Amino acid sequence: MKSKSPQNGPLFDILVELNPDSSKTSIRSWIKEGRVKVDGMVIKSPATAVKTGSQIELGSKPKFLEEGVKILFQDRYFIVIDKPEGLLSVKTRFEKEDTLHKYLKNRFGRVFVIHRLDQGTSGVMVFGIEEEASIRLKKSFRDHKLVRRYHAIVEGKLTGSGTWTHHLFEDEKYKVHVVPEGTDKAQKAITHYKALSSAKGYTLVEFTLETGRKNQIRVQSSYMGHPVAGDEKYGARGDPLRRLALHASILEIPHPYTHKTLKFSSPVPLHFKKVIGAKTV
Repeated sequence: MKSKSPQNGPLFDILVELNPDSSKTSIRSWIKEGRVKVDGMVIKSPATAVKTGSQIELGSKPKFLEEGVKILFQDRYFIVIDKPEGLLSVKTRFEKEDTLHKYLKNRFGRVFVIHRLDQGTSGVMVFGIEEEASIRLKKSFRDHKLVRRYHAIVEGKLTGSGTWTHHLFEDEKYKVHVVPEGTDKAQKAITHYKALSSAKGYTLVEFTLETGRKNQIRVQSSYMGHPVAGDEKYGARGDPLRRLALHASILEIPHPYTHKTLKFSSPVPLHFKKVIGAKTV
């Protein structure tokens, strides 16, 4: 459903007016589930002020896998998931059952891993359903013909915007380090950053990846003196969220067959913003 706001007012009141046959309980659930967009932005507060003429869109009811894992998109070729923090993407030596990959296999049978998110990272993630489509999606990731944007809370006051370019090497204990250019088996990592807001010794940062190396944001942030909050592995001193404060918020990829650019998003968790008192991103 798409419509324009007939007047200025709180989002909830506008939706009530536009949907006279729907109960107020249903309308509240639409907002809570992230189904309502105003001028293209997901709005989760009923009190948000809406201007006359604003485009209001009601998305379809969300689908879920086990453990409340939300499905953002699905066709016969691939599926896009909003991964919760704390859930493994794929099996490890220590855990083979409680993984996102296993949940998807239970639903669809054969499923192909396209990329990974760290266990502590939340947000947008893609899996392949059809084999040829999966090969094409992997190539898009490998050639970086896509947009991958993250939000994180980092320690200290980071200001401005810029680009970090380093060479990364993973040691035998699976820890990644910044090493000199030319080091054997090192991979070049390029990350663009933009500081959004700082307070209380932390900064909310938007990261855009130009390369997709293992632990890239975590390692480069730490090396630059601003480890991701909660990231004890890479030197964080504090853990204000009781989790790794890293979220995959936006992914834009070409459809493997139509080549149309598809954009998927997961709202920055509200508690990220609360750490520094930010109301918007």
